[in-house]
Amino acid sequence: MPGYTAVMKKFDHTKSSITDDIVATYGQCPRKAYCSLFFPETRRVKAITTFINKRKIEKKVSFIANSESSYPFCSDQLSGKADIITDVTLSYEDLTFKNIHLRKINGTSSLGNFLYEPILFTTDTAIKPHDRIRAALCDTILNGIQAASTGKSTAILIDGSVQRVAINREACNTIVEDLRHWIATRPDTPPAAFNKHCPFCAFEHGCVEHEKKADSLALLSKMPIKIQKKYEAKGIFTIKQLSYLYKPRRRKRKSKQPALTHKYELQALALKSGTIYTDDLAIPPRETVELYLDIESLPERRFHYLIGVLVSTQDVDQYIPFWAETDSDEKTSGLGF
Repeated sequence: MPGYTAVMKKFDHTKSSITDDIVATYGQCPRKAYCSLFFPETRRVKAITTFINKRKIEKKVSFIANSESSYPFCSDQLSGKADIITDVTLSYEDLTFKNIHLRKINGTSSLGNFLYEPILFTTDTAIKPHDRIRAALCDTILNGIQAASTGKSTAILIDGSVQRVAINREACNTIVEDLRHWIATRPDTPPAAFNKHCPFCAFEHGCVEHEKKADSLALLSKMPIKIQKKYEAKGIFTIKQLSYLYKPRRRKRKSKQPALTHKYELQALALKSGTIYTDDLAIPPRETVELYLDIESLPERRFHYLIGVLVSTQDVDQYIPFWAETDSDEKTSGLGF
């Protein structure tokens, strides 16, 4: 359901709006926040993100269905009629928070003998730093609109559990000031830093293409930023340069099998040459009928959304997927497998 805009004060429409998504993603990846702010049209939403958001919407619908008094914002524009107002888009100065739910709390504010605090729906089974940032941003906007704050927020986790979140605006305010500086000065795009959030990022394709053109060391998976900076301090900025540093050592005849260690120089050589290098090539036995199992899950949510089986014979290959869109489907897909 689309949200509606609440009271707006001192907002200059000639400037870019700083939204909750931009503020929350800044801590995960400054480059993602930069692209969201200046190049939102390059976004490519991934299927896994759509799937997660669908589950989040289901939790919202379930929560509202169990609430005694709730109205959409078009029916209760911060007038205090309902205990919960749904799908509100709040704006104050250059800050915007989209589709937030609000809970009415007894107290004094510029609105009357009541005030509002945010209800957040997360896609995790625990409160994450970006959730706290979102809560702080919403509290900042609400404080500007109603001149009061409870200093608390309610978080609904993906498993349906409810937690109270204490709000600390310090980290949020720092991020907002950085984003305002970006809007005022329009600096260069921050460098790419691949991390665990990239598989869910709508801008990953742009980062990969840019780093491939630059032959950047960032393409080496699992290379920490500290290691990358050490190489750059030595004048090594590209995968091609790093690949020339690999020098295989000769093994002594009587020496024990050395411990296997990951060598970034060898990884760079493999990427440059398109060759696979291995210390010990294992050749598995072949059978007339082979089964290949693939289980895909969201570890932080303890949810297995796909069990895939590839049945391979000498004549044909057949792939059989078992999908789970909800928690109840997870058990059904397991039994089906």
